[in-house]
Amino acid sequence: SASMAPGVKRGTTEVVMKLGNTAPGGVHPWAVHLGQCGADEGVFGAMEDYPSLRVGADGTGSSRATVALDTPRRGDYFVSVQASPANHELTVACGNLAAPTS
Repeated sequence: SASMAPGVKRGTTEVVMKLGNTAPGGVHPWAVHLGQCGADEGVFGAMEDYPSLRVGADGTGSSRATVALDTPRRGDYFVSVQASPANHELTVACGNLAAPTS
């Protein structure tokens, strides 16, 4: 699951990513992108904003990013998870984010 919300500092967005049912010990780069799965329009912020997600012994992991952009109020966004730092080309999970509720 992934969610975006206004950050603590003005002009920032906090993004939380949670991953489950995956191989323990894995390290997965991830990021929010503009567009939808299969129609990538670029990263929301910079790849450096998104620390890799590390999977624990129970097969779950989470990561949090602070992006130096205002939280979007409309538009299409998705989260993409890559296989590993050495294999950015292989996407292992992709999910479209729901539209904001406010």
